[in-house]
Amino acid sequence: MTARRLFPHSIRGKLVVAFLLLFLAISTFVFVFYSSGLARYETNGACMSVRICQLGRRFSRCISVSIESCQYCGRNFCSVHAYYLRDHDAVCNRQRCLEKWDDLVAHNQYKAGVEARNRAGLCGMAGCGPHPRAECSLCQGHFCSDHLRPHMYPMFNGYSTVDRPVSVCSRCWDRRKLWRH
Repeated sequence: MTARRLFPHSIRGKLVVAFLLLFLAISTFVFVFYSSGLARYETNGACMSVRICQLGRRFSRCISVSIESCQYCGRNFCSVHAYYLRDHDAVCNRQRCLEKWDDLVAHNQYKAGVEARNRAGLCGMAGCGPHPRAECSLCQGHFCSDHLRPHMYPMFNGYSTVDRPVSVCSRCWDRRKLWRH
């Protein structure tokens, strides 16, 4: 017997819808369970909750026990997915988090160089002469008027974002795209 004879058109449609809803419910449960980062283990009659790694692809998530949570994205990660772990810093190996950490290290070096040039009475930009006239609103380095530009920069004001006029050096202006997300 074929499926058409066994199930009339109206019942066959309802069965398809029922199977689709069942599949959606199961896949939603599995996604919520894995994205929560919690797992329960039972040992010697005692139940214990531990955090599991939240990195990996959608259908191939890592199931190792997490050791930290990322300071940028907030996801739990295991020792395999750790990019940087030292002192109070913990960064996972997601691309966006790697870029933010590497940018922060480079920016701290840039600020140290600007500060050293400012102490000598020079513009913060390498290769520029004396007489810095204005301060960058973000890195607080002093620059000549050729190296600072006025921009409208989004600033957080409580629960809203307000565009405010600021004077920003080119390095700080280029960093804004990475740190907006």
